[in-house]
Amino acid sequence: MFENELREHLGQRTQVVTPNFTLSGVLIAVTSASVTVRTTQPDYGQTEDVIVPLSSIAYVRFFV
Repeated sequence: MFENELREHLGQRTQVVTPNFTLSGVLIAVTSASVTVRTTQPDYGQTEDVIVPLSSIAYVRFFV
């Protein structure tokens, strides 16, 4: 399943692409319904955890 493949990449830098936005950060959680990506706010340097439903993901890219 898609979520099992994503779990193998926990802790890696990733880019999640949906039809509405692209999100870059570190993959910190995967459930059967969503992924959570920790992003950094460019202006403030603070992090934010963003939850994205699996059903809205077009594709995911990992950076090594």
